[in-house]
Amino acid sequence: MTLQMNSALAEGYTSASQMARLITEDWGASNLYCCACQTDTLVSAPTIEPAYDYFCAGCAARYQLKSGKKWIEKRITDGALNKMTEAVESGNTPNLLYLHYHPAPTWTVANLLL
Repeated sequence: MTLQMNSALAEGYTSASQMARLITEDWGASNLYCCACQTDTLVSAPTIEPAYDYFCAGCAARYQLKSGKKWIEKRITDGALNKMTEAVESGNTPNLLYLHYHPAPTWTVANLLL
């Protein structure tokens, strides 16, 4: 697992949140593995999937990646409440990953919490 993220993906973007999303999701696709089985990689979910970002091709476990440049202790801001509620009610709740990173100029992983 590499802790360095590919900052070149953000070239041409001005929004800090768009830059962070592109860079952290790419890092996840390249470095995350399944914690539910022995599969070494996760697959990026289609962009139309609102409640998860990655899935395991081996056991179908789902993962949602949230990230931030500050370490959180009290709460993690989630996406659309109704989409997550639907996922919970249908039994498809994803595993939650929180990626704490150091932003530009280093773009490195500081902590990863499952």
